[in-house]
Amino acid sequence: QELLLILDAYWRDHPELHKVPLYYASGIAKRCMRIYQTYINMMNENIRDAHATGRNPWEFEFVRNLPSSAQFNDSQPMVVMASPGMLQQGLSRELFELWCSDRRNGLVMPGYSVVGTLANHLLSEPKEIQTSGGDWVAVNLTITYVSFSAHSDFTQTSEFISATRPRHVIHVHGGEEEMKRLARALAKQYSPKEVEFLTPQNCQPVQLRFPGEKIARVVGSLAEEEPSDGAPLEALLLLKENKYTLLAPADLHTATDLATTRLLQRPRFRFER
Repeated sequence: QELLLILDAYWRDHPELHKVPLYYASGIAKRCMRIYQTYINMMNENIRDAHATGRNPWEFEFVRNLPSSAQFNDSQPMVVMASPGMLQQGLSRELFELWCSDRRNGLVMPGYSVVGTLANHLLSEPKEIQTSGGDWVAVNLTITYVSFSAHSDFTQTSEFISATRPRHVIHVHGGEEEMKRLARALAKQYSPKEVEFLTPQNCQPVQLRFPGEKIARVVGSLAEEEPSDGAPLEALLLLKENKYTLLAPADLHTATDLATTRLLQRPRFRFER
């Protein structure tokens, strides 16, 4: 949606592009558009200001929805934003296979691609690819990768970790090498005892340990004076019904139904002469 806003504004400011159709081909994007058009009050200041002047930015002037490839004529220059971004199937794969052999066309990938997908394979600029039907076609169009993501970048992620101070950080979304580089860069800012950074493989189980805090109620003579910081404390810790109680040994029989018992042990040793 943010890309659509940028493109629609760019087309508005450049009259020479007004004759170039601008489409978005995504069923999910079309359904989400109704939410964006309705909840203007939850958008950023620029969107709210534009709406206050009587213009809803989500009602595009140049961007149009493209339900299917059969409903448009590609004999003229155009821009089509299609999903899914991994180019594994769907309309984006269909259009790519239709256009990839023509040098006049171009592909712009504005986000990361998962290893094993066609989108990731295209980053290596192959000479040909195998279509969904099993045929081989030449790849002559230009391929450009642009880092444009709605996710936080390194600075924002680092600031978030610094503010929240989590014990564990697990990287689960993105390319494997990119996640490992991010984890290594973040790990340099903290000692392993402060924050642990994990980059598990898909379906790899992760076990975390959280040191829990125990709260005990202090009763009896032990509660008469506030203990000094760092001073040793001699007391009994009782657990009953998941509740902890801290008290002096002499108060055991008065504060509970328990009693103290004193054991006298006399060891005997035998020596051979």
